[in-house]
Amino acid sequence: MPLSEGETIETSIDIKKGDVDIIVENENGTIAYQGNDVESCNFMIEIEEAGTYTFYITGLKAGGSVYFIKQ
Repeated sequence: MPLSEGETIETSIDIKKGDVDIIVENENGTIAYQGNDVESCNFMIEIEEAGTYTFYITGLKAGGSVYFIKQ
């Protein structure tokens, strides 16, 4: 997802079971967010460096949902 400096991503995580890791990273390797074994929560990610970001979500025996909404 192409993002500009200063943009925000509304993040909603609802973990029902298992383990979930999340990384939001641009093409230069700049990490905007990293969470290991995340729990249910809502928060904003502020983009500090413009670029094309990839959202990596990995789980082990996981169930639930993760939403990212560009503001």
